[in-house]
Amino acid sequence: MLVSRHFPIACLTSVFLASTAHAATLTLQVGDADCFGEAQSNCDNGAFPAIPAFNNTGVGDPAGTDVFDTLGTLDFQVALDLNGETATSAQLEVRLAGVDIFIEDSVGDPIEGMGFFLNGTLVGSFFEPVVIASDVNQRAISTVMLSITDLGLLNDGGLNTITLSPEQDFGLAPFESYAVDYVALKIETEVPTAPVPLPASLPLLAGGIGAVWAMSRKARRTAG
Repeated sequence: MLVSRHFPIACLTSVFLASTAHAATLTLQVGDADCFGEAQSNCDNGAFPAIPAFNNTGVGDPAGTDVFDTLGTLDFQVALDLNGETATSAQLEVRLAGVDIFIEDSVGDPIEGMGFFLNGTLVGSFFEPVVIASDVNQRAISTVMLSITDLGLLNDGGLNTITLSPEQDFGLAPFESYAVDYVALKIETEVPTAPVPLPASLPLLAGGIGAVWAMSRKARRTAG
């Protein structure tokens, strides 16, 4: 009779568990993440063995990726369709090389180093501090990850523009070359699962279980 007492509770629990949310990760990427078309060991080591000079742009490499040059400001666009889901968090991920921009703090640049924008709004910046008499900055490879705290910046159902913009005032302008391997917008989404409809037979089942429980209780009292 112990099972009869707990069975109704188990039925109701299963109904509530069926209404939990479904989470997923949506990744929108520009570029093929092949370590700039160069040796993968360079990315594994975090630097090129010497100051790079390459143009490996090809299929899967949109303009501005896999080329080491004085690129200036770059725009990348990705189409976003959440398909009815809700974004719960978002992150911008960019693999860069050679961001050795010389910082002139006294000039008062609004952005130091490389600025990252989503649909025109600054979401973060990055730079490698200059090491005097060293080329380590020009050889360095970095993967920058920035959290997008304002999810209202996402343009659901349309194009989203990711902009990479070096600071405007270069201390060593002729040497400010850099490269982009890939740019990725990663979005965590969540969509509630529709609650399971209450079966028409469930009230009858519950009534039957209640009747059995009442009869068993009465039988125990009579036996007592």
